[in-house]
Parts: sequence; C-alpha cells; structure tokens
Amino acid sequence: MFEHVEFFWLTWLQMVRVLKSNGFIFLIAPSRGPEHRHPVDCWRFYPDSYRALAKFGGLELMEVSTDLENDAAGQWGDTVGVYRKAHVSKVAQLRQLLICTLLSSLVSK
Repeated sequence: MFEHVEFFWLTWLQMVRVLKSNGFIFLIAPSRGPEHRHPVDCWRFYPDSYRALAKFGGLELMEVSTDLENDAAGQWGDTVGVYRKAHVSKVAQLRQLLICTLLSSLVSK
C-alpha cells in the first residue's frame, strides 16, 4: 500500500511510533509493476529505500530483498524487509511524537 501513499514517510513514522520496543515490522512494497492508480500510484521501493526508512525511523533493518527478475510471476516484483525496534526511552518516544506531529502539520498546509 505504500505505493499509494503520497507522503509514505509520515505513515512510516506513525508505524514506528506505535511499534513496541523489540517489536517487528514486516514491510512489502512493489519494486516494479505497471501504474495502478487507486487513487494515486506514487512510488516503487528498492533495498536502498528500505535502508533509508530504517535510518529515518531509528530501526534495525534485519533483512531486505528485492525481486528484480521478470519471471513466471509476471510483471510485478516486490521489496520485502524486516525491521526491529530496539528499546526506546520515554524521551525518544516523545521526540518521535513531536516529529510526527510537526511533519504532519507541515504537509497538511
């Protein structure tokens, strides 16, 4: 669904914010495929983008892989990643909430 979110980084920060310490995010997003607007189709993702998401959210990227080959599955391919959130202090949680709120307010204007 990330390909349909205009500001996916805000969605990502919210996912990271509500994730418990030592919790996991399993993320699948397209790396290739035709445009399919529902209502928009904005992004494709590769391992470097998953590394950037890990850095942006302060998570450990445990595994990432991308289906780049055009095989029997057809024209679609995905990038798959597993992220882990280490223990987060209350101060860091508050900082994440403030950042999410600030970014959301900037985008909505």
